[in-house]
Amino acid sequence: MPGKITIVASDQELYRFRYQSQSGESILEGAPRPSKSRALEDADAFRRGVSEDGRYHVSRDLNGRFYFHFLGECGEELAVSAAYPTPEGLGQAIALLKACAPKAALDDRA
Repeated sequence: MPGKITIVASDQELYRFRYQSQSGESILEGAPRPSKSRALEDADAFRRGVSEDGRYHVSRDLNGRFYFHFLGECGEELAVSAAYPTPEGLGQAIALLKACAPKAALDDRA
């Protein structure tokens, strides 16, 4: 099931993309950008690169939960994932992204 990529605007006139699974779980949120076109570019770069293992920089937060930064072609941070209590949960989220995100529908709400 592909899920969807949504482009959203904040109150501060910043734009970002979000990936939500078919079940409604929010898996990933893009970095805030000053323009809608930049958020769309990030979403496109995410779709193109999601299957590449080197794009995921895994970290732990202060509470011991696991998350990743999704990196663009030049190593810039495009998005950050939700936090997961176990490495297995994080791995499942990455596997879901690799399988589903390239086919995800784009929902422009900005």
